[in-house]
Amino acid sequence: MDFNTILSYVKEYIPGPVIAAVVCVIMLVYMSSFIATSIEDAVEKKKGKQIKIFDHKKVWLSLFWCILMTITLAISKFIEWKQVPYYTFIVLGASTFLYEAFLKKLGMKKDEDA
Repeated sequence: MDFNTILSYVKEYIPGPVIAAVVCVIMLVYMSSFIATSIEDAVEKKKGKQIKIFDHKKVWLSLFWCILMTITLAISKFIEWKQVPYYTFIVLGASTFLYEAFLKKLGMKKDEDA
């Protein structure tokens, strides 16, 4: 199966606004993780110990932005309200899966190996 075939399947079954929501979630998680890291550093420096809630910040941020973007799609009537749980999982899965690849392609992710 070549790339164009896969892309045509994706376009057929997933609406364009949902694909745009995946890209938005990736970028929002990337930007908000910088803010969360700044807050984490300040709080941990002030408390003098590691705060557990920040251990999985990308997971929490991804979940938050996915829910928010999917609700936004429903409010703007791109999807129906009964489809919100389904598309939330699609946006969450796709954004999580494509996070590293998308940011590396844009040159925004530094290689930890180098």
